[in-house]
Amino acid sequence: MSLLVNEEGGVRCNGGPEVKLGDSALLEARAIQEALKGPASEHLSLPPGRESVFGYYVRDEHGSLGFHDNSPRQPKVLRDLQAFVLATAQRVCRLPQ
Repeated sequence: MSLLVNEEGGVRCNGGPEVKLGDSALLEARAIQEALKGPASEHLSLPPGRESVFGYYVRDEHGSLGFHDNSPRQPKVLRDLQAFVLATAQRVCRLPQ
């Protein structure tokens, strides 16, 4: 799955049409983006744990990072990002679980 959020509050899932995020979701996305500046600029890359299901790759103007749903030693912001992606995919993009 691909999820792209822009500065105007639009989100595209899997290259589909742009859908608007609600105000609270946009504020959450901006807070996560701000918290990701350090890990992205350091090009953080965390290996998967056992039986990993999802992999995440994030890219912005500060750099990029990669991790998995069960990567050990994840900072809190990566868990927040996972929750945001799941909620957005289900509520905004209407993708199945």
